[in-house]
Amino acid sequence: MTPTYSFALGARIPSGLAPEIVAGELAKIESKHGSLKPAAVVASARPKRSPLHACFEWDDARAAEQHRLHQARILIAVVTVTFDGEGGATEPVRAFVHVGAADERRYVNISSALASMETRQMLVQRALREAEGWRQRHKNLHELSAVFAALDEVAA
Repeated sequence: MTPTYSFALGARIPSGLAPEIVAGELAKIESKHGSLKPAAVVASARPKRSPLHACFEWDDARAAEQHRLHQARILIAVVTVTFDGEGGATEPVRAFVHVGAADERRYVNISSALASMETRQMLVQRALREAEGWRQRHKNLHELSAVFAALDEVAA
């Protein structure tokens, strides 16, 4: 069986870079090192002639700022909140959730997001897309067929 490669929906890959090229380069790195580790990928991409070179930000000042923004997203994502209710405390959930388009990093308090029908629906739709992505990543695991059926039921 011949594999067909593609990039995941929303992937930020330089235009003109074919998924087969990226997959081939990653396979070479894996073969050379016995496994695929991010540090080996960066090292392999460092030369300007590498097909993977354009996938990385090589300007250290810009890369540092991008890294700090990534750290800020992680910081926002790790704060959880527990609500006290009639049945006792709830399980912890994220205190802030991402709303808006993927290219617009904006977060709001979970209570505010759930109180608005618009943002609540947005969160439900995103959760269903993420669940579908999870299903696609794990569709070869037939042991999860009951979970897949439950996702279909909820989506309907």
